[in-house]
Amino acid sequence: CRSTARPDFCVARTAAAGSPCARSSVPRSIHVRASTDSRDRARSSPTSVPAAPPVDRSLDDERLRKAQKAQRNGDLASAEQLCRLVLAEKPDHAPALYRLALIYKGRETQKAIDTMELARRSAPGDAAILLELGQLYTETSQTGPAIRRLEEHIRLDPSSLAGHYSLGVNYERAKVYARAEREYRTIAAAGRVVWVS
Repeated sequence: CRSTARPDFCVARTAAAGSPCARSSVPRSIHVRASTDSRDRARSSPTSVPAAPPVDRSLDDERLRKAQKAQRNGDLASAEQLCRLVLAEKPDHAPALYRLALIYKGRETQKAIDTMELARRSAPGDAAILLELGQLYTETSQTGPAIRRLEEHIRLDPSSLAGHYSLGVNYERAKVYARAEREYRTIAAAGRVVWVS
């Protein structure tokens, strides 16, 4: 993928030879520029570690900012401890659960999924939590749950290119090629796609 000023993320999808997507008018490769994490996509933040969902300026907020900074610096133990301090007082605190799930992501995927599900229950209308959860399910090849969470995400944020892309990938895995094609075409219609032949 040819990068521009800030190539945070470039995803290439190639349809398998002989699959309905390969025979349709969907191009063989699609490159989508999006940031690496749902909070970055939602807020267009220049950092690589996302900010937690908005909360009142308080001790909890300060702890979560420190947790984000610790996570960014690779001090996951301190970041986890700060999140747990918030959760000790407020067990259903969605921003702390979200941050904790991001800390687990990459090293304890199932724990990250379970924690992100708790965050979703605490803040059911948070599109960024649903996107991150859908992508966690996608990474672990859990197609059914990924599709459910990503469809919820798209209902809340229909302009989410990352959501449409992930949903297309999961529909393709589930062999629902017409729906996958629709998701890829939605991305193309947004004008943020580079077609590669």
